[in-house]
Amino acid sequence: MFSLAEQMAGLERLLPEFFLLFGIVASLIIGMLCSNTEKSIGLIIYCIVIISIVSNFSFEAVPVMGMLKINGFTQALKILFAVSGWLTILLQKEKQSASYYLLLHGLILGAFFMVMSTHLIMFIVTFETVSLTAYMLAGYDNSRRGAEGSVKYFLLGATATAIMIFGMSLFIPFVGEENIPSPVFVFAVVLFLVGLLFKIGAVPLHFWIPDIYASAPLPVVALLSVVPKIAGIAAIINFYSLFASLCSPQVLNHMIALIAIATIIVGVLGALMQKEIMRMMAWSSIAQSGFMLIAALTHPTGGISALLLYGAVLLLANYSVFFSLQSFGSTAFSELSDIKIIPAFCSFAGLLALIGLPPTGGLFAKLILFSSLWNFGIVGHPVLIALLAAGLVSAAASAFFYFKIPYYIFVKNNMRRSLEMSLADGVNLALAILLLLLFFCPQTLVQFFDKIGLGF
Repeated sequence: MFSLAEQMAGLERLLPEFFLLFGIVASLIIGMLCSNTEKSIGLIIYCIVIISIVSNFSFEAVPVMGMLKINGFTQALKILFAVSGWLTILLQKEKQSASYYLLLHGLILGAFFMVMSTHLIMFIVTFETVSLTAYMLAGYDNSRRGAEGSVKYFLLGATATAIMIFGMSLFIPFVGEENIPSPVFVFAVVLFLVGLLFKIGAVPLHFWIPDIYASAPLPVVALLSVVPKIAGIAAIINFYSLFASLCSPQVLNHMIALIAIATIIVGVLGALMQKEIMRMMAWSSIAQSGFMLIAALTHPTGGISALLLYGAVLLLANYSVFFSLQSFGSTAFSELSDIKIIPAFCSFAGLLALIGLPPTGGLFAKLILFSSLWNFGIVGHPVLIALLAAGLVSAAASAFFYFKIPYYIFVKNNMRRSLEMSLADGVNLALAILLLLLFFCPQTLVQFFDKIGLGF
């Protein structure tokens, strides 16, 4: 047990959250003074947040008020989330109102607390913070299509949250007791997982994703493709031991494995049938959720480092593709013509990383993920063997739909042979270079994530 002094001392580690809270307050004040907000303010806030996390980084676990835990895992995730917020602002072409930045900062702040939560009540509060801000951001462009998608997202999300809270109410009175009725608590865990599976877009709670990808603003889609997904997987890992105590670990492992198999297969098959880029990316995002569920399953045998590396690659690759799509000016395959060289190259690098092919860090992200599953002990467990097979086959099959984009750019349509570069193109090029560097010199980052995994 940690003393009260140690609990209170942990408050000093919440400096990044206080900076984000300052950003929210600043957005409120600016919103009262002027209609639009300069992007530079948000960019500076996220730079300060990232610096504050890095400068105080520690592998030691620190509890905060008995409801939060700060360790290397949560700090690494917060860096990913802050970078995602920074890139989301850069991806936004026009000036936005202060309320937009308030919602963006609120979502990132909620994700920070969500991955640190060790208390179920605190988790529900932070989960809803992420959810409500995501619902509003999804329909922020005020278009009819965006509003319809946002309302559907809200109604489905509210239903999933209600089911999750009902499941939580079934097992909270009995947490820590022995000889609990197993069938009842298996049902309760399933209900609780409904909310988390909805958040990450896993089967069978994936049906909202294609509509949101097709209707929401592009920067919001990029944000939702990374932050809520990784935060949801981290929450599953944080409460995995609780779930395993309520229903046997074997039952829980098989449950997660079966969901991962279904999510990977459905996502890949859905993406193969799409004729529009954003819907293809939506279905591929579902498959990516299935791959990340492998990390949740195998967190005792390398899944922590696998999730961090996979999340870092996913962030770089997704934003690289979305920066490129913004430069293309169209999300229809047939209209991918007169494309500049730099966005074309960057999109190709991002897609290679999403498949898991060299020379990008996506290769090592997939290899370490599958290695963690192998080390988990799949021999004699048909479900885990099926998960490994589904992952390998689906990773190969994903090339057939991801390569549609470079096929239409480089082969079917004409590409503009120009090296002109905007600020967004420069950021995109930096993302692509980082993906290449993760292939040629991944050792330092992999060792860093391994150290975090050992201290989890």
